[in-house]
Amino acid sequence: MKITHTYDDIELDIELDFYKFVPQSYYDPGAEGYVDIIDVVHKGESIYEIIAPAVLSRMEEELYEELEDSQNL
Repeated sequence: MKITHTYDDIELDIELDFYKFVPQSYYDPGAEGYVDIIDVVHKGESIYEIIAPAVLSRMEEELYEELEDSQNL
């Protein structure tokens, strides 16, 4: 999935995989929901390799919350 996201007033094109939370049941162990960022592009250039892991983690959490909310509408 590709989205445009503004992070700290910087517009970024982000390619990601979105895995929705699946609750546990008697027959199914369930799955934790998360976002896995594959690439981050700013002004046509990939900046994924220069983003700190802590920043990527925070971005993944924010994006998961946004995408989960939009899926529940």
